Amino acid sequence: MNSTKIKLEDFDFFQEIDSHLLDIISSNAKIKEFDTGKYICRDGEEANVFYLILKGKVALEVNVHSKDSLVLQTLGNGNVLGWSWLFKPYLWNVDARTTEKTKVLELDGKLIRHECEKNHEFGYTLLTKLANVFVNRLQATRLQLLDVYGKK
Repeated sequence: MNSTKIKLEDFDFFQEIDSHLLDIISSNAKIKEFDTGKYICRDGEEANVFYLILKGKVALEVNVHSKDSLVLQTLGNGNVLGWSWLFKPYLWNVDARTTEKTKVLELDGKLIRHECEKNHEFGYTLLTKLANVFVNRLQATRLQLLDVYGKK
């Protein structure tokens, strides 16, 4: 990891994960910084990493025919960005663009998939945590769609 030591256990998403597994997760982690308006990932690109947002804001966007893009949700400090690394075909299904200068911790999805295969209890714990992220993102998307396309 970069010279700045990030303690994963300090973030809600990584609570209740064994410290040995947190060491494995963080072993190939990289701190990255993005200026405002830069894409962290694009729909259809290969997804073998995911991100923990350390500082800043990231808009999750989808392209729609009638507009340039639709912002589904904006993520901030402590949020996890990405789950496409966990599911075949391992391609991003959303654009993620920074709305301000943003610092993230990039985590190695391939390594974590391998650990999930070796340790099913860890895989279950991680999937349960990601399921909570899915539910929150789906609810936010639903509200956004109702706002954009709902009855007036």
